[in-house]
Amino acid sequence: MRFLFNGLSYFGKRLVQDLADFDSRHTFQFFDTYTSRLEQLKFIGALPFADAVVSMNGVSDASGSMNAVLAMKKKLIMLWQGTDVLIATNRAGSRTLNRKYIDRASHFAVAPWLQEELRAIGISGEILSFSWFDDVALNPAFPEMSAYTYIPTGKEAFYGWPLIGHLARENPSVPFYVAGTRGDNLERLPNISYLGWLPAAEMLELSKKSPVYLRFTVHDGFPHSLTQALACGNEILWSMPYSYSHLAVDEDSATQVFRHVKEQLMIRGLVRNENNIRFAKENFSREKVLSHFLHTITNVAAG
Repeated sequence: MRFLFNGLSYFGKRLVQDLADFDSRHTFQFFDTYTSRLEQLKFIGALPFADAVVSMNGVSDASGSMNAVLAMKKKLIMLWQGTDVLIATNRAGSRTLNRKYIDRASHFAVAPWLQEELRAIGISGEILSFSWFDDVALNPAFPEMSAYTYIPTGKEAFYGWPLIGHLARENPSVPFYVAGTRGDNLERLPNISYLGWLPAAEMLELSKKSPVYLRFTVHDGFPHSLTQALACGNEILWSMPYSYSHLAVDEDSATQVFRHVKEQLMIRGLVRNENNIRFAKENFSREKVLSHFLHTITNVAAG
């Protein structure tokens, strides 16, 4: 079968490469129809030969590419990942939600809370993850008591900078590593290191050496960083409700949870969270995630 992917470039390109490496029986192509006119034209040119289109974003407004998918009567799969759900929910509230493509698509969400948010606006779909972890050798214990997070430049508030700064001020002896930003216009504290953008290999090293992963996003899907944090045995403080993380949504809860996590880590000598490692291996291995993803989209295409 031949699958065309479009939408969010970072996730789409990676997934297409993962699937191509995993299974050569099918053809997978990604087109950046969001930012490139040339890619839009290439997408339209490839569309007649496709069995299905996977949109790496839920589409709730007008789209020329989606118009072509409908006109050619191709199977359409929408994979909702986070902000797209927030946008659709807001549009539903203002009665500007465009259901033209929604009503013709098969829908999947990467996290259960996104599934619930979609259901509330009349979009039903199953859970479908494409995030798997890199299996790496780990020492039994972390080398230091520290915390790390990711905050992209320009989205500091959305990614929870206020809570990161609060915890860093409350724990001056604990190093905090902040990837994604150089810290321009953010508070400078002796225990905060702003690392800027890091390639995947360096983010992995951060997960391996730092025992606490902080993710205080206003709204979220299920990012690759979470599966990697689980696989590295990190303790995860997250603003979303998840069984293998600690819920922290404001200064009080973040303070209490961070204190508890730090105490437990020190008691066990910074030994990794084996439950998280086991859970990741059972649910987010490359083989399991990609085989399930491929099985799902081929079923939709054949249906």
